[in-house]
Amino acid sequence: MLMKSLLSKIKQVLIQSVEQSAMLNHQLVRSLKAYRYPQATHENLQQEAKNSIHLLERCLTENIAQFWLANGIDDRDGGYRINLDQTGKSSKVNRKGLVTQARMLWLFSRLSRSRYAQPSYIEAAHHGFEFLSLNLWDQNHQGFVWEVDVTSSGSVRTDKHLYGQAFALYALSEYFLATQSSEAIQYAKTLFNLLDRKAHDHQYGGYREHFDQQWQIPSAATRPLLGADTSQKTMNTHLHLLEAMIAYYRATNCTIA
Repeated sequence: MLMKSLLSKIKQVLIQSVEQSAMLNHQLVRSLKAYRYPQATHENLQQEAKNSIHLLERCLTENIAQFWLANGIDDRDGGYRINLDQTGKSSKVNRKGLVTQARMLWLFSRLSRSRYAQPSYIEAAHHGFEFLSLNLWDQNHQGFVWEVDVTSSGSVRTDKHLYGQAFALYALSEYFLATQSSEAIQYAKTLFNLLDRKAHDHQYGGYREHFDQQWQIPSAATRPLLGADTSQKTMNTHLHLLEAMIAYYRATNCTIA
């Protein structure tokens, strides 16, 4: 019953997602709504889970990926447009953040290494890497700033938070695996070594998370980026650090990771 309930919830979410998408695929909506789950036996539900893979793949390739390819590439200011309504129209937000830019770079890099690969995915990844390295990388103090204003070519928040650094390392590692870019892996190595040197807590374990632009611990009065106190260690940040370290290891075979 648990698996049947889970499959039903997935189906509902997929239908809502596709119906609200600017890349509305009526055939896909009909396919989703037509699915009827069999009597809840172990064997039937196992087979149904396998059958659902096809629908999930179509939602990925025909809905999610196509929507962001059509609407998310910012040819004027670089990087990706993130603040979109349901029709794909971009809002007038001029700020671009590290987390979302890195996540999009990871998505297109990973897609380009999958069986769904197409030239537009790797082109979109190149586009994202250029913005990440030119606009969000701190040339003076290294690491990536939290947020930039694309209209003024300046940083809005120059804090260094490991939640954002983790997604950057994850994206750079995946982009390298997709392209073998020597520039990308050099950024990844520099960032990894920086995190190990500045943030690794050798006394209490784990990683310190929040720093100012110069990689100093911020004062207690500093406005937190993710809601948690600037001195705290969180499961959320460390979870994403873990996946970033795994990707970095795959890209470099670095045993320290």
